[in-house]
Amino acid sequence: WICNNAKTRDPAVAALWYTLYSGINRANIFLENIDAVPDMNDDTRKQYKAEARFLRAFYYFTLVECWGDVPFKTNSTEDAYNLAIPRTDKQEISDVIVSEMADAAETGLKSAADLAYKPGRISQSTAWGILARVYLFRAGEHYREDRNATQAEKKD
Repeated sequence: WICNNAKTRDPAVAALWYTLYSGINRANIFLENIDAVPDMNDDTRKQYKAEARFLRAFYYFTLVECWGDVPFKTNSTEDAYNLAIPRTDKQEISDVIVSEMADAAETGLKSAADLAYKPGRISQSTAWGILARVYLFRAGEHYREDRNATQAEKKD
């Protein structure tokens, strides 16, 4: 896996970082503008919002999985100035990831059967499966970091 055995000068690492943050920015732009789309069915709008929120959470999960604390924002980049934002604690980001994925699965994503098993759509079972992966990753963090579990980690 690229994140565990990479050098900072490796172009694949820079490409992954860029791709993930580009996806996050596209999701943010989409979420900021979808309500302005005329003549869209409310159910479709709700599904698309849930898919965008899930994807943004998934991209952040990949970043946290690879790098831990990373810059975090849920609004789009509007200009090329002041792009250097501080890192956010990975636990805070992980809480948002869990919340976004669970909420998307419960409020907007459809079952795979309802989607007629079409590729390119995100189903509830996809969200639940990735959410399980998020929980498993979080459950093992203190082992990877060779430390005792915090009270918050024990209750999760």
